[in-house]
Amino acid sequence: MKKILFLTRLDPKKIHSWSGTNYFMLQTLKNNFSVITVGPLSNRIRILYVLKRIFLSIFNIKYEIDRPILIAKDFAKQIELKIKKLSFDAVVVSDTYLVSFFKTKKPIFIFTTTE
Repeated sequence: MKKILFLTRLDPKKIHSWSGTNYFMLQTLKNNFSVITVGPLSNRIRILYVLKRIFLSIFNIKYEIDRPILIAKDFAKQIELKIKKLSFDAVVVSDTYLVSFFKTKKPIFIFTTTE
């Protein structure tokens, strides 16, 4: 059976994780694959950008706190540490910024939702 690495910033085992999207993606993947989950991830650097978001919101400026390069690099580092000794055949992710700096030779499948 193929092994899938399922990446998410939130906890995919909780139904309220991203309105249930991560939970139901995980359940669907489990129907056909052996799934290794990585998540939740630490928000240790992301927290620093919350203040910037609050400040900019005063001026009606929307600021996406998941997009700065430092955050994407930190998430990639966390993932790489968690999977250091694991083998898998492919990566499935719903948060594109998680794989921006993630290094792998395995195929990456990105599934997003529209709002």
